[in-house]
Amino acid sequence: MIKNGRSEIHNLQTDRYIFKVEAGDEKNEIIRYYDFEGPYSNINELITDSKFYNELKLSKPKTASKLILPQNIPPLKKIIFVPKNKKFDNSLFTFLNHSFVPKFKNGEISGIHFFEPTKTRILNIYDMNLKGVLDAEIQMYDNENKKWINKRTTLFPLHWTEGNLLAELELAYLYRFPIINKKNQFGGVTSKGIKVIFIIVNDIPKTAYPIL
Repeated sequence: MIKNGRSEIHNLQTDRYIFKVEAGDEKNEIIRYYDFEGPYSNINELITDSKFYNELKLSKPKTASKLILPQNIPPLKKIIFVPKNKKFDNSLFTFLNHSFVPKFKNGEISGIHFFEPTKTRILNIYDMNLKGVLDAEIQMYDNENKKWINKRTTLFPLHWTEGNLLAELELAYLYRFPIINKKNQFGGVTSKGIKVIFIIVNDIPKTAYPIL
């Protein structure tokens, strides 16, 4: 359970969220950016032992009763552990989302610069530099239309974890610089020497991707 969080998983008037983690997944990486409790073995244990939940129960009992409904407890798969008081520019989460989550429209994919072998097929590698950045043809499954969609894209090193990507993008974004004669484009370099392009339109972050 987390507090002081933000999410679109439910529209309850609270900053508290409960996530379900499958057995074994608690050892994986998830973003622990906000105050965090658990994991608890079941909902009854959470109700009894969670300080966050019991604070909410005292201040907003109706909201607390809704929060523990199954439809308001989504599964959580990816965990990135970071220092509790560490603060990130919110733009980083937009860039991460673009790298992780595909958007399907009109038979095309936008996003995806991070390789997840359970979701992505690499059909062809056109080029790879010494830093491990790939120019590749990938394929992802469009669940809505029930078909595989191809896309040529650049990928961050295949061995990187979600935590690696967060840390490296943070540094590159912190020292970003405008690219001459390229509207809305900013450059950055990770600690590993990987060049990154950030697209920012009217101060709104859009995407970030590696270049060879």
